[in-house]
Amino acid sequence: MPLNPENPITSSPESHKPKSTEVASDLASQLGYLGLLPFLGSVLATLVGVDISMTLQAFLVYGAVILSFLGGIHWGWMMNKSLPEPQIRLKLAMAPSLLGWIALLLPPLAGIALLALGFIGWWAYESRLPAERWYRDLRKRLSFVVLGCHLIWFLMLWRATNLGDL
Repeated sequence: MPLNPENPITSSPESHKPKSTEVASDLASQLGYLGLLPFLGSVLATLVGVDISMTLQAFLVYGAVILSFLGGIHWGWMMNKSLPEPQIRLKLAMAPSLLGWIALLLPPLAGIALLALGFIGWWAYESRLPAERWYRDLRKRLSFVVLGCHLIWFLMLWRATNLGDL
């Protein structure tokens, strides 16, 4: 099938999506939602009394890994020649990994804030790129939950810091 000229990542018009693309988008959605479990699990574990230093470390590291993964998606698109201006976009795709790494070096409250800003910034960047609708919709839903978890963690950590619990 010919490429949709208005959307170079889309291999065919949405109404004529091949079965293999449907299966891939369904699998990507399932894996994306499963990928929320460590974010949600660290929040819930902390709320039920699991040691905050352990759950905080797990949250920060997982957040940095997932932010890095989002940049890696763009490497795949570049290898597939699916995005315009590959030199610029390939360099930009390094930003999530670097932000995640820096976030792990900062004090936890600042690290959570930087990760949240990284997720917001990357989502804003991706929302301007040509991508299949299912991917944009999935990223929006996943980003909403991830950012909600970051906000909850920020508030829990801020409270613990101000009460001297940490």
